[in-house]
Amino acid sequence: MNNDSKFHIKFKISGIGPLNMTFPFELDQDIGKAIIYAPNGSGKTFVSRCFALLDGINSTPYEVSQLVSFSQEMGFYNFSYNSPHGISSSIKYTIDKNGKIQFSSNKNNLIFYVFNSDYVKKNFYEKNYHPDGNIPGMITIGEENIKIQKKREELKQLEQVKQLKQDELKQIITNKKKEISQKFNMGATLQELKLLDIDVLLNHEGNILNANDNLDTLFQKFMELKDLEENPDKYSSIRQLEHHLNLLAYDEEFEKILGTVYTKTNIQTEFLSIITRDQEFIKTGLALKKGSNLCPFCGQSLDNVQNLIKAYQDFFDKTQQTVEEQIERRRQVLRTFKHEIIGIQHSFPVLLEQFNGQKDLFNETKELVIKNFILPASFNDLYEDILNQLDKKTKDITQRIDLHIQYMTLNSQIQNILDSVDNLNNAIKTLEKSKENITSEIRSLKRKVCELVFDNLLRDNKKLLQEIKENIQKQKELKVEINDCVSQKPKKEYVHDIFTKYVNKYFGGKYKIDKDDFEISLEQYKLENPALSLSDGEKTVISFCYYLANIYSVVQEKDDCQRLFLIIDDPISSLDYNFVYITTTLIKNLEKELGIKTKIPMIILTHHIDFMNLLCSNNIIRQAYILKHNGIKKSSNNFIVPHFQHLYDIYQMAQGNVEAKHTIPNSIRQVLEYINNFKDNTLPLVDFIRTEKIFQDESMLLLIHNLSHGHYKTSPDLIEEQLSKGCNDVINYIEQNFPGQIKQLKK
Repeated sequence: MNNDSKFHIKFKISGIGPLNMTFPFELDQDIGKAIIYAPNGSGKTFVSRCFALLDGINSTPYEVSQLVSFSQEMGFYNFSYNSPHGISSSIKYTIDKNGKIQFSSNKNNLIFYVFNSDYVKKNFYEKNYHPDGNIPGMITIGEENIKIQKKREELKQLEQVKQLKQDELKQIITNKKKEISQKFNMGATLQELKLLDIDVLLNHEGNILNANDNLDTLFQKFMELKDLEENPDKYSSIRQLEHHLNLLAYDEEFEKILGTVYTKTNIQTEFLSIITRDQEFIKTGLALKKGSNLCPFCGQSLDNVQNLIKAYQDFFDKTQQTVEEQIERRRQVLRTFKHEIIGIQHSFPVLLEQFNGQKDLFNETKELVIKNFILPASFNDLYEDILNQLDKKTKDITQRIDLHIQYMTLNSQIQNILDSVDNLNNAIKTLEKSKENITSEIRSLKRKVCELVFDNLLRDNKKLLQEIKENIQKQKELKVEINDCVSQKPKKEYVHDIFTKYVNKYFGGKYKIDKDDFEISLEQYKLENPALSLSDGEKTVISFCYYLANIYSVVQEKDDCQRLFLIIDDPISSLDYNFVYITTTLIKNLEKELGIKTKIPMIILTHHIDFMNLLCSNNIIRQAYILKHNGIKKSSNNFIVPHFQHLYDIYQMAQGNVEAKHTIPNSIRQVLEYINNFKDNTLPLVDFIRTEKIFQDESMLLLIHNLSHGHYKTSPDLIEEQLSKGCNDVINYIEQNFPGQIKQLKK
């Protein structure tokens, strides 16, 4: 491939890391993949963490400030990348001692996806308890799945706490209900008793009443009501106060009589005015009498003066009598009025005392306050004053008397008396009506008992209720968060299938992975030992399987795969050698598994030399580097796959491309030992060579042995001829048994 189609990667890190490491690194190749061998302590985890900052700054499980060297105030990171697909990246940032990240350049259209020990910590969750019996789901894989799992565990713990608190409150409620049910003879069907329910208490949003009653006083009333119900004669009926008291009438006629000055002159004038007024009528009467001098009304002679004087006197006497009669009638009303008031004064306090003695039995009358009326001190003086004034008028009708103010004042006092009487009678009426409906009153009291207990429960358990409400609210919020997390997990089923496929490559059918929660459990295990315990290596490889499968969630569309940049830090840590082979295969087939034709650029860091050899010897990765404290340098293939280099030297001599070298005997010995160990490591090398008949005669075997141990006793020409023949024998043997190795050499 020409240079235009190559990837170019360059990054430099300085002032970062506990040892103030500087890593200049350039990669210019056609497939954009490199492996970096890093001895222990050389800083490969630190390198992966620098890339992880670009994967998600807020998702690191460690303090970012830890990346800065102890001896520096600031760390610097430079990264650039270009591909033939037009995808590029140029990122520069600094980290200070406080962990603050400052980007000076952040041109990036790559999707960084980092696997390292931090990824394992974030994406591998092992519960801190071992359930009994066949209960799956002790281990959860995937950061999002772990987040959901932890929220569900928190939700479960909240539910357990809520249940304990609710049970406590329910027991308190049950005890109270039992107490008042027995004490107040309440049936289970009483509607108000249903008020004493935990859900009603939790949903109550009103204020707590500050009732003056308590259960003891209510119980006393209950017993009195029950006694009244069972012994109705014990509480006598109270009659209403009967009276005929009304307001005093001070009408115009009475006012006129009192205000008129009766004299003889006035009477005569009045008499003449009457005659004058009826003059036409009298003349008409006289005309009918045909000139008679007799009065047409009384039949007397109009000329009789004595009779006329007598008529004056009769009229005068009649007026005196009328005034006296009117005044006496009013005086009698006053006497009756006074008698009524005396009766009320006597009866009112007696009836009031009876009412007050029974009113507390009933809710309708309990709060009624009836005051005993008190007759004003001015009443008797006012009353006597009116009588005296009337006596004066009777004795001398020529006097003018005005009692308007006195009557108005007296009527005001009378109205107060009437109001007091009405209040008392209405209260007595209500009381007697309550007695008639004693069953309803008892039911009302029971309702009040339930309300009082409800308020007491609210008041006495305020803290407990608040804790339960807060717990319920937190559960609601957690459920929303869980639903949101679940809805944000696209391609979940596909990731699960790939993840399960990868895990089965390592462990066969040993583990079962839940499709919804990605919880891992043993497919089959003994009930007496259900605990699922994984080694650190197994945790790493399972997390790596999830890392590869979860690429489908990292990229949103298939074209995003071209933007993907993988950083893989030692996925085979603490693994057996057969796991290393499987890991190598997964990396080799990654693009094929994803269904994309382009190669995904990646940097793999490892301290496992065999893993590095496998990747390079199988052309999965062609560029190998060695990480040291002072930088990164390209690695020689001679040291990456030594047995392959030995085979290459043998092949070159067999083809006649090179002359014999002193290293050829040792190379033959190394290759044959490698094959012997692969086929049957129980045979000594000499027996293996003889059994397989690799050499036609044993002189070659002896030569290899001597030369590889420094002995030299034959001529150089003979040795070269023998070595050439031996190299051909070895190549022929390998070509017959392992033809792929020779094909790879020819490439």
